[in-house]
Amino acid sequence: MISILRQKAFLWNVLLLSSGTLLGQAIMMLVLPILTRIYEPSDFGLLGVYSSILMVMSVAACMRLDLATPLANTKREAVELLVMSLTSAASIAATLAVLVFLIPDVSLTLLSRTEMKPYLWMVPIGTFFAASYSAIQFWAVREKDFNSLSRIQLTRSCGVAGIQLGLGMICHSPFGLLFGYMLYGGIGSVGLTSKFLKNNLFLLKEISLTSLLSTFRKWLRFPIYSVPESLLDSATANLPIIVIASLTETSEAGYMVLANRVISIPVGLLGGSLSRVYLTEVQEKISSGHLREFTFSIIRNLSKIGIFPFAVIALISPWLFPYIFGVDWDRAGVMVAWLTPAMYLQFIVAPVSTILHATNKNAMALLLQSSGFLLIIGAILATNSIAHPFIFVSYASASFVYYCIYLSLVLFVTFQHQNPSDSTI
Repeated sequence: MISILRQKAFLWNVLLLSSGTLLGQAIMMLVLPILTRIYEPSDFGLLGVYSSILMVMSVAACMRLDLATPLANTKREAVELLVMSLTSAASIAATLAVLVFLIPDVSLTLLSRTEMKPYLWMVPIGTFFAASYSAIQFWAVREKDFNSLSRIQLTRSCGVAGIQLGLGMICHSPFGLLFGYMLYGGIGSVGLTSKFLKNNLFLLKEISLTSLLSTFRKWLRFPIYSVPESLLDSATANLPIIVIASLTETSEAGYMVLANRVISIPVGLLGGSLSRVYLTEVQEKISSGHLREFTFSIIRNLSKIGIFPFAVIALISPWLFPYIFGVDWDRAGVMVAWLTPAMYLQFIVAPVSTILHATNKNAMALLLQSSGFLLIIGAILATNSIAHPFIFVSYASASFVYYCIYLSLVLFVTFQHQNPSDSTI
Protein backbone atom coordinates (compact mmCIF):
# COMPACT_ATOMS: atom_id res chain seq x y z
CA MET A 1 0.00 0.00 0.00
CA ILE A 2 2.85 2.39 0.87
CA SER A 3 4.48 1.64 -2.49
CA ILE A 4 1.24 2.42 -4.34
CA LEU A 5 0.71 5.63 -2.39
CA ARG A 6 4.25 6.79 -3.12
CA GLN A 7 3.46 6.51 -6.82
CA LYS A 8 0.39 8.73 -6.22
CA ALA A 9 2.40 11.70 -4.97
CA PHE A 10 -0.63 13.86 -4.12
CA LEU A 11 -2.31 11.20 -1.98
CA TRP A 12 0.97 10.25 -0.33
CA ASN A 13 1.68 13.86 0.68
CA VAL A 14 -1.83 14.29 2.06
CA LEU A 15 -1.50 11.07 4.06
CA LEU A 16 1.95 12.07 5.33
CA LEU A 17 0.80 15.50 6.48
CA SER A 18 -2.44 14.14 7.92
CA SER A 19 -0.63 11.57 10.05
CA GLY A 20 0.96 14.22 12.27
CA THR A 21 -2.33 16.12 12.41
CA LEU A 22 -4.20 12.92 13.34
CA LEU A 23 -1.86 12.13 16.24
CA GLY A 24 -1.92 15.76 17.35
CA GLN A 25 -5.73 15.87 17.26
CA ALA A 26 -5.88 12.58 19.17
CA ILE A 27 -3.68 14.03 21.93
CA MET A 28 -5.77 17.20 22.13
CA MET A 29 -8.99 15.19 22.32
CA LEU A 30 -7.61 12.96 25.08
CA VAL A 31 -6.60 16.03 27.06
CA LEU A 32 -9.78 18.04 26.41
CA PRO A 33 -12.06 16.16 28.90
CA ILE A 34 -9.43 16.86 31.59
CA LEU A 35 -9.19 20.53 30.64
CA THR A 36 -12.97 20.95 30.86
CA ARG A 37 -12.82 19.69 34.45
CA ILE A 38 -9.87 21.92 35.40
CA TYR A 39 -11.13 25.13 33.75
CA GLU A 40 -14.57 26.75 33.86
CA PRO A 41 -16.74 27.52 30.79
CA SER A 42 -15.98 31.21 31.38
CA ASP A 43 -12.24 30.39 31.15
CA PHE A 44 -12.84 28.80 27.76
CA GLY A 45 -14.84 31.88 26.86
CA LEU A 46 -11.77 34.07 27.43
CA LEU A 47 -9.72 31.58 25.41
CA GLY A 48 -12.26 31.99 22.62
CA VAL A 49 -11.93 35.79 22.72
CA TYR A 50 -8.12 35.60 22.79
CA SER A 51 -7.79 32.97 20.05
CA SER A 52 -10.25 34.89 17.87
CA ILE A 53 -8.17 38.07 18.21
CA LEU A 54 -5.02 36.15 17.28
CA MET A 55 -6.64 34.47 14.27
CA VAL A 56 -7.94 37.77 12.90
CA MET A 57 -4.69 39.69 13.48
CA SER A 58 -2.22 37.00 12.41
CA VAL A 59 -3.95 35.98 9.18
CA ALA A 60 -3.05 39.28 7.52
CA ALA A 61 0.12 40.09 9.47
CA CYS A 62 2.29 38.76 6.63
CA MET A 63 0.35 40.82 4.04
CA ARG A 64 -0.64 37.41 2.61
CA LEU A 65 2.77 37.14 0.99
CA ASP A 66 3.10 33.87 2.91
CA LEU A 67 0.34 32.43 0.74
CA ALA A 68 2.23 33.55 -2.38
CA THR A 69 5.42 31.73 -1.34
CA PRO A 70 4.45 28.29 -2.74
CA LEU A 71 3.32 29.96 -5.98
CA ALA A 72 6.62 31.79 -6.65
CA ASN A 73 8.38 30.91 -9.92
CA THR A 74 11.90 30.67 -8.47
CA LYS A 75 13.40 29.70 -5.14
CA ARG A 76 15.04 33.10 -4.74
CA GLU A 77 11.70 34.83 -5.27
CA ALA A 78 10.13 32.54 -2.66
CA VAL A 79 12.88 33.44 -0.17
CA GLU A 80 12.22 37.14 -0.77
CA LEU A 81 8.50 36.60 -0.14
CA LEU A 82 9.33 34.78 3.10
CA VAL A 83 11.61 37.60 4.25
CA MET A 84 8.93 40.20 3.54
CA SER A 85 6.33 38.05 5.32
CA LEU A 86 8.40 37.80 8.49
CA THR A 87 9.29 41.50 8.39
CA SER A 88 5.63 42.43 8.07
CA ALA A 89 4.67 40.07 10.92
CA ALA A 90 7.27 41.64 13.21
CA SER A 91 6.07 45.16 12.31
CA ILE A 92 2.41 44.33 12.99
CA ALA A 93 3.29 42.68 16.30
CA ALA A 94 5.37 45.70 17.37
CA THR A 95 2.48 48.03 16.50
CA LEU A 96 0.08 45.91 18.54
CA ALA A 97 2.49 45.94 21.46
CA VAL A 98 2.57 49.74 21.44
CA LEU A 99 -1.24 49.96 21.33
CA VAL A 100 -1.73 47.35 24.05
CA PHE A 101 0.69 48.99 26.47
CA LEU A 102 -0.18 52.63 25.75
CA ILE A 103 -3.98 52.42 25.47
CA PRO A 104 -5.08 49.14 27.12
CA ASP A 105 -8.43 50.57 28.24
CA VAL A 106 -9.44 51.30 24.64
CA SER A 107 -8.68 47.70 23.69
CA LEU A 108 -10.78 46.38 26.59
CA THR A 109 -13.67 48.68 25.66
CA LEU A 110 -13.65 47.38 22.10
CA LEU A 111 -13.68 43.79 23.35
CA SER A 112 -16.29 44.47 26.06
CA ARG A 113 -14.33 42.05 28.25
CA THR A 114 -12.50 43.60 31.20
CA GLU A 115 -11.40 40.09 32.25
CA MET A 116 -8.89 40.19 29.38
CA LYS A 117 -6.83 42.98 30.97
CA PRO A 118 -4.19 40.74 32.65
CA TYR A 119 -3.65 38.89 29.37
CA LEU A 120 -3.47 41.70 26.81
CA TRP A 121 0.33 41.42 26.69
CA MET A 122 -0.10 38.01 25.07
CA VAL A 123 -1.81 39.49 21.99
CA PRO A 124 1.25 40.95 20.17
CA ILE A 125 3.48 37.99 21.10
CA GLY A 126 0.88 35.45 20.05
CA THR A 127 0.21 37.34 16.81
CA PHE A 128 3.89 37.23 15.86
CA PHE A 129 4.21 33.54 16.73
CA ALA A 130 1.14 32.59 14.68
CA ALA A 131 2.07 34.76 11.68
CA SER A 132 5.71 33.64 11.61
CA TYR A 133 4.65 30.00 11.77
CA SER A 134 2.31 30.56 8.83
CA ALA A 135 5.13 32.13 6.81
CA ILE A 136 7.72 29.42 7.48
CA GLN A 137 5.08 26.70 7.10
CA PHE A 138 4.24 27.83 3.57
CA TRP A 139 7.96 27.70 2.75
CA ALA A 140 8.00 24.07 3.89
CA VAL A 141 4.90 23.46 1.76
CA ARG A 142 6.72 24.88 -1.26
CA GLU A 143 9.67 22.56 -0.55
CA LYS A 144 7.20 19.69 -0.05
CA ASP A 145 8.83 18.99 3.29
CA PHE A 146 5.73 17.25 4.60
CA ASN A 147 7.78 15.01 6.90
CA SER A 148 8.88 18.01 8.97
CA LEU A 149 5.40 19.53 8.97
CA SER A 150 3.90 16.26 10.16
CA ARG A 151 6.35 15.94 13.04
CA ILE A 152 5.89 19.57 14.06
CA GLN A 153 2.11 19.21 14.14
CA LEU A 154 2.57 16.45 16.72
CA THR A 155 5.12 18.50 18.69
CA ARG A 156 2.83 21.53 18.80
CA SER A 157 -0.11 19.50 20.10
CA CYS A 158 1.99 17.80 22.80
CA GLY A 159 3.48 21.14 23.83
CA VAL A 160 0.23 23.08 24.16
CA ALA A 161 -1.53 20.16 25.88
CA GLY A 162 1.25 19.84 28.46
CA ILE A 163 1.37 23.58 29.15
CA GLN A 164 -2.39 23.96 29.53
CA LEU A 165 -2.63 20.91 31.79
CA GLY A 166 0.37 21.79 33.95
CA LEU A 167 -0.52 25.44 34.47
CA GLY A 168 -4.17 24.57 35.05
CA MET A 169 -3.22 22.30 37.94
CA ILE A 170 -0.87 24.91 39.42
CA CYS A 171 -3.17 27.94 39.31
CA HIS A 172 -6.95 28.08 38.94
CA SER A 173 -7.26 30.81 36.29
CA PRO A 174 -7.57 31.15 32.49
CA PHE A 175 -3.82 31.92 32.29
CA GLY A 176 -2.82 28.35 31.41
CA LEU A 177 -5.30 28.10 28.54
CA LEU A 178 -4.25 31.42 27.01
CA PHE A 179 -0.50 31.01 27.60
CA GLY A 180 -0.51 27.54 26.01
CA TYR A 181 -2.36 28.86 22.98
CA MET A 182 0.06 31.80 22.69
CA LEU A 183 3.04 29.42 22.48
CA TYR A 184 1.29 27.16 19.96
CA GLY A 185 2.72 29.02 16.95
CA GLY A 186 6.15 29.54 18.46
CA ILE A 187 6.63 25.84 19.13
CA GLY A 188 6.33 25.10 15.43
CA SER A 189 8.42 27.98 14.12
CA VAL A 190 11.77 27.20 15.72
CA GLY A 191 12.50 23.89 13.99
CA LEU A 192 11.34 24.99 10.53
CA THR A 193 13.26 28.27 10.75
CA SER A 194 16.47 26.50 11.75
CA LYS A 195 16.15 24.12 8.82
CA PHE A 196 15.46 26.98 6.43
CA LEU A 197 18.54 28.94 7.58
CA LYS A 198 20.75 25.88 7.34
CA ASN A 199 19.80 25.20 3.71
CA ASN A 200 19.20 28.70 2.31
CA LEU A 201 21.55 31.11 4.04
CA PHE A 202 23.36 31.75 0.74
CA LEU A 203 20.12 32.96 -0.85
CA LEU A 204 19.49 35.37 2.02
CA LYS A 205 22.89 36.97 1.41
CA GLU A 206 21.94 37.69 -2.21
CA ILE A 207 18.78 39.62 -1.33
CA SER A 208 18.81 43.38 -1.86
CA LEU A 209 16.27 46.13 -1.28
CA THR A 210 15.85 46.47 -5.06
CA SER A 211 15.04 42.79 -5.52
CA LEU A 212 12.60 42.87 -2.61
CA LEU A 213 10.74 45.84 -4.08
CA SER A 214 10.62 44.16 -7.48
CA THR A 215 9.17 40.96 -6.02
CA PHE A 216 6.72 42.95 -3.90
CA ARG A 217 5.40 44.77 -6.98
CA LYS A 218 4.99 41.49 -8.81
CA TRP A 219 2.84 40.00 -6.01
CA LEU A 220 1.11 43.24 -5.07
CA ARG A 221 -2.30 41.73 -5.77
CA PHE A 222 -2.00 39.65 -2.58
CA PRO A 223 -1.65 42.65 -0.21
CA ILE A 224 -4.28 44.61 -2.16
CA TYR A 225 -6.96 41.94 -2.51
CA SER A 226 -6.05 39.03 -0.26
CA VAL A 227 -5.35 41.02 2.93
CA PRO A 228 -8.86 42.50 3.22
CA GLU A 229 -10.32 39.21 1.95
CA SER A 230 -8.43 37.17 4.56
CA LEU A 231 -9.33 39.63 7.31
CA LEU A 232 -13.00 39.33 6.42
CA ASP A 233 -12.72 35.54 6.16
CA SER A 234 -11.06 35.28 9.55
CA ALA A 235 -13.45 37.80 11.07
CA THR A 236 -16.40 35.83 9.70
CA ALA A 237 -15.06 32.68 11.37
CA ASN A 238 -13.79 34.19 14.64
CA LEU A 239 -15.53 37.49 15.36
CA PRO A 240 -18.88 35.81 16.20
CA ILE A 241 -17.30 34.40 19.39
CA ILE A 242 -16.23 37.90 20.47
CA VAL A 243 -19.60 39.42 19.52
CA ILE A 244 -21.60 36.67 21.25
CA ALA A 245 -19.35 36.94 24.33
CA SER A 246 -20.08 40.68 24.48
CA LEU A 247 -23.84 40.21 24.00
CA THR A 248 -24.23 37.27 26.39
CA GLU A 249 -22.35 35.71 29.29
CA THR A 250 -18.71 34.71 28.80
CA SER A 251 -19.67 31.08 29.43
CA GLU A 252 -21.75 31.05 26.22
CA ALA A 253 -18.57 31.83 24.27
CA GLY A 254 -16.86 29.06 26.24
CA TYR A 255 -19.47 26.54 25.07
CA MET A 256 -18.88 27.78 21.51
CA VAL A 257 -15.13 27.24 21.85
CA LEU A 258 -15.59 23.61 22.90
CA ALA A 259 -18.27 23.00 20.26
CA ASN A 260 -16.10 24.50 17.50
CA ARG A 261 -13.05 22.55 18.63
CA VAL A 262 -14.91 19.23 18.48
CA ILE A 263 -16.83 19.81 15.25
CA SER A 264 -13.76 21.21 13.48
CA ILE A 265 -11.71 18.06 14.10
CA PRO A 266 -12.64 16.51 10.71
CA VAL A 267 -11.90 19.85 8.98
CA GLY A 268 -8.57 20.24 10.74
CA LEU A 269 -7.60 16.61 10.32
CA LEU A 270 -7.94 16.36 6.56
CA GLY A 271 -8.91 19.83 5.33
CA GLY A 272 -5.76 21.68 6.41
CA SER A 273 -3.39 18.99 5.13
CA LEU A 274 -5.22 18.64 1.83
CA SER A 275 -5.31 22.42 1.34
CA ARG A 276 -1.52 22.74 1.69
CA VAL A 277 -0.82 19.89 -0.70
CA TYR A 278 -3.46 21.19 -3.14
CA LEU A 279 -1.64 24.53 -3.21
CA THR A 280 1.57 22.83 -4.34
CA GLU A 281 -0.22 21.02 -7.18
CA VAL A 282 -2.64 23.64 -8.46
CA GLN A 283 -0.22 25.54 -10.74
CA GLU A 284 0.77 22.33 -12.50
CA LYS A 285 -2.90 21.38 -12.99
CA ILE A 286 -3.66 24.82 -14.44
CA SER A 287 -0.75 24.50 -16.90
CA SER A 288 -1.76 20.99 -17.98
CA GLY A 289 -5.44 21.89 -18.25
CA HIS A 290 -6.55 19.37 -15.63
CA LEU A 291 -7.62 21.79 -12.89
CA ARG A 292 -11.35 21.11 -13.32
CA GLU A 293 -11.02 17.35 -13.16
CA PHE A 294 -8.56 17.53 -10.25
CA THR A 295 -10.69 19.90 -8.13
CA PHE A 296 -14.01 18.19 -8.84
CA SER A 297 -12.47 14.87 -7.82
CA ILE A 298 -11.42 16.30 -4.44
CA ILE A 299 -14.82 17.89 -3.80
CA ARG A 300 -16.68 14.72 -4.78
CA ASN A 301 -14.56 12.46 -2.60
CA LEU A 302 -14.65 14.78 0.41
CA SER A 303 -18.44 14.95 0.23
CA LYS A 304 -18.58 11.14 0.38
CA ILE A 305 -15.97 10.80 3.12
CA GLY A 306 -17.53 13.41 5.40
CA ILE A 307 -21.25 12.66 5.29
CA PHE A 308 -21.26 9.74 7.74
CA PRO A 309 -18.86 11.13 10.40
CA PHE A 310 -20.61 14.49 10.49
CA ALA A 311 -24.04 12.86 10.73
CA VAL A 312 -22.88 10.69 13.64
CA ILE A 313 -21.33 13.68 15.44
CA ALA A 314 -24.57 15.67 15.09
CA LEU A 315 -26.70 12.84 16.45
CA ILE A 316 -24.64 11.77 19.46
CA SER A 317 -23.09 15.05 20.65
CA PRO A 318 -26.08 16.39 22.67
CA TRP A 319 -26.26 13.09 24.54
CA LEU A 320 -22.53 12.34 24.84
CA PHE A 321 -21.03 15.71 25.83
CA PRO A 322 -22.09 15.68 29.51
CA TYR A 323 -20.48 12.27 29.98
CA ILE A 324 -17.19 13.11 28.25
CA PHE A 325 -16.62 16.73 29.26
CA GLY A 326 -18.68 17.01 32.45
CA VAL A 327 -22.26 17.94 33.32
CA ASP A 328 -21.59 21.65 32.88
CA TRP A 329 -20.95 21.22 29.16
CA ASP A 330 -24.24 19.83 27.81
CA ARG A 331 -24.97 23.15 26.10
CA ALA A 332 -21.85 22.69 23.92
CA GLY A 333 -23.20 19.34 22.68
CA VAL A 334 -26.39 21.02 21.45
CA MET A 335 -24.28 23.66 19.69
CA VAL A 336 -22.36 20.94 17.85
CA ALA A 337 -25.60 19.57 16.40
CA TRP A 338 -26.55 23.03 15.09
CA LEU A 339 -23.08 23.66 13.63
CA THR A 340 -22.73 20.33 11.82
CA PRO A 341 -24.35 21.29 8.45
CA ALA A 342 -22.10 24.36 8.07
CA MET A 343 -18.98 22.45 9.14
CA TYR A 344 -19.74 19.67 6.66
CA LEU A 345 -19.76 22.20 3.82
CA GLN A 346 -16.60 23.83 5.18
CA PHE A 347 -14.96 20.38 5.21
CA ILE A 348 -15.71 20.09 1.48
CA VAL A 349 -14.82 23.60 0.32
CA ALA A 350 -11.90 24.66 2.57
CA PRO A 351 -9.23 22.38 1.01
CA VAL A 352 -9.85 23.74 -2.51
CA SER A 353 -10.69 27.34 -1.59
CA THR A 354 -7.19 28.48 -2.64
CA ILE A 355 -8.31 27.99 -6.24
CA LEU A 356 -9.61 31.58 -6.06
CA HIS A 357 -6.07 32.86 -5.43
CA ALA A 358 -4.33 30.45 -7.79
CA THR A 359 -6.60 31.54 -10.66
CA ASN A 360 -6.20 35.27 -9.85
CA LYS A 361 -9.80 35.62 -8.65
CA ASN A 362 -8.70 37.71 -5.67
CA ALA A 363 -11.36 40.37 -6.23
CA MET A 364 -14.04 37.68 -6.35
CA ALA A 365 -12.71 36.19 -3.10
CA LEU A 366 -12.86 39.64 -1.48
CA LEU A 367 -16.49 40.08 -2.54
CA LEU A 368 -17.33 36.62 -1.19
CA GLN A 369 -15.77 37.28 2.22
CA SER A 370 -17.43 40.70 2.45
CA SER A 371 -20.82 39.11 1.83
CA GLY A 372 -20.15 36.35 4.34
CA PHE A 373 -19.08 38.78 7.03
CA LEU A 374 -22.16 40.95 6.59
CA LEU A 375 -24.43 37.89 6.49
CA ILE A 376 -23.16 36.22 9.68
CA ILE A 377 -22.48 39.28 11.85
CA GLY A 378 -25.68 40.89 10.60
CA ALA A 379 -27.68 37.78 11.55
CA ILE A 380 -26.22 37.78 15.08
CA LEU A 381 -26.92 41.48 15.68
CA ALA A 382 -30.42 41.31 14.19
CA THR A 383 -31.32 38.27 16.30
CA ASN A 384 -29.99 39.99 19.41
CA SER A 385 -32.52 42.77 18.83
CA ILE A 386 -35.59 40.66 18.10
CA ALA A 387 -34.99 37.17 19.57
CA HIS A 388 -32.02 37.23 21.97
CA PRO A 389 -32.21 33.55 23.11
CA PHE A 390 -31.73 32.37 19.52
CA ILE A 391 -28.46 34.20 18.80
CA PHE A 392 -26.45 31.01 18.40
CA VAL A 393 -29.09 29.35 16.21
CA SER A 394 -29.02 32.41 13.97
CA TYR A 395 -25.21 32.22 13.78
CA ALA A 396 -25.24 28.52 12.85
CA SER A 397 -27.94 29.01 10.20
CA ALA A 398 -26.18 32.00 8.63
CA SER A 399 -22.92 30.02 8.55
CA PHE A 400 -24.64 27.24 6.62
CA VAL A 401 -25.98 29.71 4.04
CA TYR A 402 -22.52 31.29 3.71
CA TYR A 403 -20.78 27.98 3.00
CA CYS A 404 -23.46 27.09 0.46
CA ILE A 405 -22.56 30.30 -1.40
CA TYR A 406 -18.83 29.58 -0.95
CA LEU A 407 -19.10 26.08 -2.43
CA SER A 408 -21.19 27.34 -5.34
CA LEU A 409 -18.57 29.98 -6.18
CA VAL A 410 -15.69 27.48 -6.05
CA LEU A 411 -17.62 25.14 -8.35
CA PHE A 412 -18.29 28.02 -10.73
CA VAL A 413 -14.60 28.99 -10.92
CA THR A 414 -13.59 25.34 -11.33
CA PHE A 415 -16.07 24.80 -14.15
CA GLN A 416 -14.56 27.72 -16.09
CA HIS A 417 -11.29 25.81 -16.57
CA GLN A 418 -11.47 23.48 -19.52
CA ASN A 419 -9.94 20.01 -19.58
CA PRO A 420 -7.94 18.97 -22.65
CA SER A 421 -10.58 16.37 -23.50
CA ASP A 422 -13.22 19.12 -23.64
CA SER A 423 -11.52 21.08 -26.41
CA THR A 424 -12.30 20.54 -30.06
CA ILE A 425 -9.74 20.52 -32.85
